[in-house]
Amino acid sequence: MKIETSITLSPCMKYKHYAPETEMILVEGKSEKIVEKIRELIKKYSDRKIGILSITGSKYDAEVVNFLGKDLNRVAEHLFSALRELDNQNIDLILAEGCISRGIGLAIMNRLRKACGYNIVRV
Repeated sequence: MKIETSITLSPCMKYKHYAPETEMILVEGKSEKIVEKIRELIKKYSDRKIGILSITGSKYDAEVVNFLGKDLNRVAEHLFSALRELDNQNIDLILAEGCISRGIGLAIMNRLRKACGYNIVRV
């Protein structure tokens, strides 16, 4: 009798951890440049149904905009549920705003980078 086992070296290594099924692009940089770039990407992908994960609260012409709030503690607390919510909206593409990579923002950016499979646009 053969018993198969698998060893996971560390948490989050075995599966694409907390990543949406929907294709996702993370936009990193200064807030005003992020907003500009996301607006450009919305136009570029106008043939697709787009969802936005927003931290700035900017207005976007997209099918779904999920504003998490500017308080990064709140963003961190609700990030995975917001991604799941967007994933369940029957959209084709998620565009996510990045935030500063200091303090809790560092953890948020780490999670967003993993969630998008490192599909990142830097501005």
